[in-house]
Amino acid sequence: SQSATAKVARNSSDGTVTASLQHVKVIASGDVSVVAMDATRLWATSSNFSASAAQVSMDLGTFSAGNDVRRVVAASVTDATLSAGSLGVLALSRGSLTATVHSPNVYSSGLSTPALGAFAGTVAWNQLLGSTKALMDQGTLDVAGDIALGATQTATLATVTGAGTPTTDTGGAKGGVALAFNAVGWNMGEIPKATFGGLLGAD
Repeated sequence: SQSATAKVARNSSDGTVTASLQHVKVIASGDVSVVAMDATRLWATSSNFSASAAQVSMDLGTFSAGNDVRRVVAASVTDATLSAGSLGVLALSRGSLTATVHSPNVYSSGLSTPALGAFAGTVAWNQLLGSTKALMDQGTLDVAGDIALGATQTATLATVTGAGTPTTDTGGAKGGVALAFNAVGWNMGEIPKATFGGLLGAD
């Protein structure tokens, strides 16, 4: 018999991006900008799996790819005395997450007895957590022009999964499931793992 428990590709990234003016005095003849920006780009790919089984039975596990990003982006001016032509306090989050699982391919032939095939499934997922904040608090501002305060989060999330089923020339092949999903602002915990357990009747 042949078995493959799992093939997994995963990226995990967390942290804080901060830009701030705190407890300071700033005198500028021109513009002042306080900008915190995160532009995380991650790709997770579980590439092509191919096997030719010469044994009577095959048992494959889960093939998965996922990105887990937890970022705090913050820009602030607090308890500061500032004189400037204009002031901008901006927090920007511009993420891109791509998870791809290629279709597994398993084939058996030339067996004198019926071959047994089993295939669990494929799952591609992205999880995006965190916050984007811009703050001005407890300061003295002398600004001749515009004051801009803004927090913006944009994200591009893509999940692609291919379904695969073992084939045998003597019967006995079993199928599986293919899932692809994105979670924004929601902690999935162990759901990617538990989902397959529930669908396939595994512990």
